[in-house]
Amino acid sequence: MEYIRINDINTLHATKDNELFISGTDENGDDLTIIFSSFDFLQWIDGETLEHIKQQTINYIKQL
Repeated sequence: MEYIRINDINTLHATKDNELFISGTDENGDDLTIIFSSFDFLQWIDGETLEHIKQQTINYIKQL
């Protein structure tokens, strides 16, 4: 498995063909695009998941 960090998310685009594109640059400054099924993404990102992400971000900011 390969792990790549997106350092700068600069594009979010949903198509009529059920695709969700998230684009940005990686840790080396190279362009990177991840394509999801829009349907699967929406099923996965529910209120509980969003709340978890928010809480982890708050915890991170408090550490700065």
